[in-house]
Amino acid sequence: MAAEWELEWKAEYLVGDPIIDSQHQHLFTLANEVLRTQNSEEITRAIMQLFQYVREHFGDEESLMARRKYAGLIEHRAMHDKMIERLSEIAELQGAVNENQLGEKLQEFMVDWLLVHILDADMKIPKRVAH
Repeated sequence: MAAEWELEWKAEYLVGDPIIDSQHQHLFTLANEVLRTQNSEEITRAIMQLFQYVREHFGDEESLMARRKYAGLIEHRAMHDKMIERLSEIAELQGAVNENQLGEKLQEFMVDWLLVHILDADMKIPKRVAH
């Protein structure tokens, strides 16, 4: 698939929690690995790595939201569920579409999630525990 561009981590993506910020940075790395893949075997491995890490990250992020008594936790969890579903659908396309089409779907997903979701939804997570 070999993307012609990469997702670049920027300080403006920091949400203020060192663990979540570190995970977000690692997700950018994994996303770029997916976008750089060259053959279907590499694509499968990269998507599985991304999928596994995304699930772990969402669990950590939801735990943080619960600890901070975030009022939007239920809605945020629903967004996470929808993104997992969307990533699953993209993974199922492998073999059914050419690598360029799969790459476009993955790029769209990664930009939507990593950039839009982090900059909008994740920024609403309280920076500290609510009282």
